[in-house]
Amino acid sequence: MEFAAVARFGLLLVRPGALMLVGPGLGGQQFPMQVRVALTVLLALVLAPGVTIPSGPSVGIVGVVLREIAIGLSLGLAARAVIAGAELAGHICSQQIGFSYAATIDPEGGARNTALASLYGLLATFTWLAIGGHHLLIRALDASYTGLPIGG
Repeated sequence: MEFAAVARFGLLLVRPGALMLVGPGLGGQQFPMQVRVALTVLLALVLAPGVTIPSGPSVGIVGVVLREIAIGLSLGLAARAVIAGAELAGHICSQQIGFSYAATIDPEGGARNTALASLYGLLATFTWLAIGGHHLLIRALDASYTGLPIGG
């Protein structure tokens, strides 16, 4: 196996890896790192036939990798904002009814979270998965390679 092919596949892994880092439902703190890495590799293998990867990027490999990370993080954080909005609504409701005193540590985010904020966040995540939001996120990732090609 030649190094150039491995390097091109490594470039293909960056964008889905950044998406799995912050995306709701697919990645996150609740999944072990091995599962997230396996999902990233599987997603990259599925997307590989439709993605054109340049053989020699003109702007330098560091610039291309940083751009891929930024695109993947922006896709994941845009979807994660919906879940964060539901958790914020839970925090506000908890504050209003006096449940904020009994804040616990949230295993997903590692931050102090009230019971209602955790409940609202979980309900938003379940709703996200039930309506197929994770499929839409994967389609958006695939479409991002058309609109923003690697090294383009």
